[in-house]
Amino acid sequence: MNTGFQGLPISEVVPDAVAGMQEGLSKSSLLVSRRKIRFQPQTGTSATPGSIVQFVLADSSSLLDVNSATISFTITTSTAGSAAAPVALDDGASWCRRIQASLNGNLVSDVDHAHRLANMEVYSSADKAWYQSAGSFGGWWKFNPDLATGVYPTGTAAPMAGNYNPAYGDIASDAVATGTAGGTWFSAGTRHAAGENRIVPLSLLDGFFRCKQYVPLNLLGELVVSFTLASNQEAILTLSDTSATYTMTDIFMEVDVVQPHYALNEIMLKQANSEGENGIVIPYESAVVSQGQALTSGTSSVIVSRATNNLRRCLYAQQLTSGLSLYTFPSVSCFGFNATSNWQVRCGSLYFPSQPSTTASRMYGLLTSSYGEAVNDKPGIMNRLTYTMTSATIATTPLKLVYSDNFIVGYNFDAYKNTAGTNVLDADGLSVLGMAGSQVVFQVTQTGSVSPVVSLHATRYLSLLNGTLKIVGV
Repeated sequence: MNTGFQGLPISEVVPDAVAGMQEGLSKSSLLVSRRKIRFQPQTGTSATPGSIVQFVLADSSSLLDVNSATISFTITTSTAGSAAAPVALDDGASWCRRIQASLNGNLVSDVDHAHRLANMEVYSSADKAWYQSAGSFGGWWKFNPDLATGVYPTGTAAPMAGNYNPAYGDIASDAVATGTAGGTWFSAGTRHAAGENRIVPLSLLDGFFRCKQYVPLNLLGELVVSFTLASNQEAILTLSDTSATYTMTDIFMEVDVVQPHYALNEIMLKQANSEGENGIVIPYESAVVSQGQALTSGTSSVIVSRATNNLRRCLYAQQLTSGLSLYTFPSVSCFGFNATSNWQVRCGSLYFPSQPSTTASRMYGLLTSSYGEAVNDKPGIMNRLTYTMTSATIATTPLKLVYSDNFIVGYNFDAYKNTAGTNVLDADGLSVLGMAGSQVVFQVTQTGSVSPVVSLHATRYLSLLNGTLKIVGV
């Protein structure tokens, strides 16, 4: 019904609170039941650094809700040394170097540097309340002072000197060897030495497990998920004991499966196997992560290739090159600013943004809009101090925020964005296929010797047509 309103048409609607009286209750009879299944790894329920943990998921009649997939385990650090300094695992999923997923023998996703990417994603887009609550059960502790078992600072010397660190305690040079007893890092070391049980959603490690649709295992075959465990030097942060190691025990994966109505199952079978049908297409996010060669002070170009028609977004971070394989540097959670004064992405002859970002605030603005919305709706956990922090070593940089570096830049290539975060298009993004060898070039001006970590996120598709499964997209 249209009514003139200052020359503009008006459409009358029935408010939900009233419409519900007429429509009755809502129900989906196409889904019969849901149950959670626990899978044991084919490689055994315990693992050590560098080994592979592999799961095989199969079901003859159900739909797999990949959003529900989690891996749970107990992780324990140990050391042969006698130093008083804590031996703690680095922040987040520092144990997971690589995650791979395959369907019916087809490689669906392969995420190297999964621990670094998980921290980049969490620091960039997670809600701080989630990080400090549910995130603590997944291994995130560094920016969670509530996990400290003591109340610090205990005196006035440390805070007056500016050396009290929320994560590490009093980090003045004379306290480096032991940290502050009861501080967040010290408490994490105590928990990890005793054995900390964790549960990590796989959606934090791999975009495939953020897929919006259920995966019909009865049609696509078995799903194989493999984890490659990180080395001790990557996974552990300790300042004095380089003999530390870690082990994982009681490893299991849990996931929900949904039983469809037999009529729905028949329809899916017909769509997937009969000629003349459109088939089943499931879009999902796929990330390619690479660690580039070390950059020196000045303007550098980091080149990554991905021949895709649906490049959705990218993330960029940089780390101290000399700290990547050290026990004494948080190599999966510390992303230094290094006085970055210029950042831009080039794809062929196109530049994003059109003018280089020349301040930390502008770079942060790009990051907050890189998750599909036009405004800052996903703030992450960094602030202007941690975003512009550059750490070397605690012994040489006794500052309040040392090792809390959160410098991450991102860019979203979607043509359509909306502030509500709804109606996200599956086949959006930038086509870089044929653009100068499908290269994405990051142009960065910074100071210091750093190694860049770059991720390119694109949409890929599971296509089941005429009884054949194909992975469409690169």
